[in-house]
Amino acid sequence: MNIDFYDLIFLIIIIFGFHSFVFLYIKKRNGNLTDLIKKERSKFFTILEASPDSIVVTRFSDGKIILANKKFLDTTKYTKDEIIGRTSLELNIWTNNLSRNRFINQLRNNTAIQNFEEYFYTKDRTIFLGSVSSNILTLDCEQYIVSIIRDITELKKTESRLIESEQKYKAIALSSASWEAWYDEHGWLLWTNDMVKEITGYDVDETFEINDIMRHIVIPRYKCNITKRFVNELSKDECGKEEFKINHKISGERWVLLSWRPVYDENQIFKGIRTSVIDISDQKKAEFAARDLASQLRREKEIAEKNSLTDSMTGLSNRRYLEDRICYEYSRMKRCNIELSIIMIDVDFFKQYNDTFGHLEGDECLKIISKLLKKSVKRGTDLVARYGGEEFVILLPDTSNRAAFKIANKLKNNIESLEIPNPLSEVSDFVTVSIGVATFNNKTSLPPNHLLSEVDKALYFAKGSGRNIVINA
Repeated sequence: MNIDFYDLIFLIIIIFGFHSFVFLYIKKRNGNLTDLIKKERSKFFTILEASPDSIVVTRFSDGKIILANKKFLDTTKYTKDEIIGRTSLELNIWTNNLSRNRFINQLRNNTAIQNFEEYFYTKDRTIFLGSVSSNILTLDCEQYIVSIIRDITELKKTESRLIESEQKYKAIALSSASWEAWYDEHGWLLWTNDMVKEITGYDVDETFEINDIMRHIVIPRYKCNITKRFVNELSKDECGKEEFKINHKISGERWVLLSWRPVYDENQIFKGIRTSVIDISDQKKAEFAARDLASQLRREKEIAEKNSLTDSMTGLSNRRYLEDRICYEYSRMKRCNIELSIIMIDVDFFKQYNDTFGHLEGDECLKIISKLLKKSVKRGTDLVARYGGEEFVILLPDTSNRAAFKIANKLKNNIESLEIPNPLSEVSDFVTVSIGVATFNNKTSLPPNHLLSEVDKALYFAKGSGRNIVINA
């Protein structure tokens, strides 16, 4: 489950959600997903619907919404039928097109945006302030925008009121569901609400005894980055946000989101900072669960695609992939005015070999020959494929007939020099091969699906001429 999202817009989630959605598509195409993945899909959608944040996924190519959770529908007051298959432009969700364009440009340049704040419309044209985090994800050559949006309308209203007066700030903070605190211009803690114990495990008295409570609880590996961001934002007189982990006094490591803003007196003199901290451990857990599921889906998809193009026994390309490559190289031959040579190989008296040693040994014989063929072809554009049974095909783009004929003879001699015993062979004591060679150019009138028939004629003639020989078409 990239975000052309441009039309994308609203999208506001965590990359993680979309992967599960893509599960259905991958399953339909590859058909060999494990039972574990099927169970994980169900778990993911449960996580998605239970998320406290609005989650929405948009296709990059046309901006159409393909997935939204219940929280998103509740926030925007649309039904699923009203938004699925439509774009944000059609729904007229953005209140400011200039801001929308800035969002799209940032997303296009960075492939991810964190905490982008803007006002949005609901279905009944009510306006709310949202904090949007979006990521571009590419899966199966399709790009999607996966976004999460948090309604911060009340939070912003609270922040505005806090600037007006310390008393109002404290009154609001005392009833807040987040840990609110106020530090002076030197970083000393001036005031905190009781939620500090919920977030950190330390009560108000302990917090003042520690004083530098934030430095005390932050996991060490996050301290440097948070300090740099904090100092940088304040030097620009700007607000900031950061997600990181802390050590809760009782429950251990927890994820939190810290927001801060500078405070000034009536003369615009810097007086300190106010902070707000919320616990986001549950959201991060859902995020990581979805990410793990996405990784499993990608791995499963890669394996399925590889299996669909590879011969399972020899590891060579299979007939399906060979035929696709012939069509591609045929077009390149015509377009670039180059030659295309094809070699077809058949193991002589292979039935007799199986009758003598059994089919397991026959399979081992084919594996040995496959390794030799693959090792003998050096260029990245060349292809060795198992055509079927004991037949192999080598595709040699931009190769003359003379060069191909020379390669074929070398292969024939190298295979016989392996000295794999074949006592029932009528031409040698060892396993040998018959080979047909054909070369085509841009004047060839045959369609691409007839090229192998021409090479097969040469191979047929080689087998009828005593075997263990190379014949040119």
